[in-house]
Amino acid sequence: MTDVDVVHEVRITCKLWTVNAERRGMHWSDRAELVGAVRWAAKIAALEAKVPHLDRVEILAQPLQSKRGPAADTGAYASPVKAAIDGLRDARVLDDDTYRFVSSIEHLPSIRVEAREVGLILYLTPVAPLP
Repeated sequence: MTDVDVVHEVRITCKLWTVNAERRGMHWSDRAELVGAVRWAAKIAALEAKVPHLDRVEILAQPLQSKRGPAADTGAYASPVKAAIDGLRDARVLDDDTYRFVSSIEHLPSIRVEAREVGLILYLTPVAPLP
């Protein structure tokens, strides 16, 4: 990935959780609270970054994981990434999150950061719309 490839960057500070946490019995109300918080944070971040409406995009998702604890597997943060993409819909950056509007989602390995910096970075690259 080069700087030329990245057109829009949406940096979201939020609590992350893994798909493994969901499988180990995360209560539905706890998950719903986390999803809502990430979705709202993504909407605000996209609006603050002044990301315009995009017809179709490729998304690179870069988790920012706390330095504490073991490193998560690539793709372990798929659930918060999905919530963040829904936040992009809420901000009217995307019309929907189907293949017609999101051509691909690539999960990058997490970067280890201080606890106050935990969150996600979404790199949005416009691609040609489907006919």
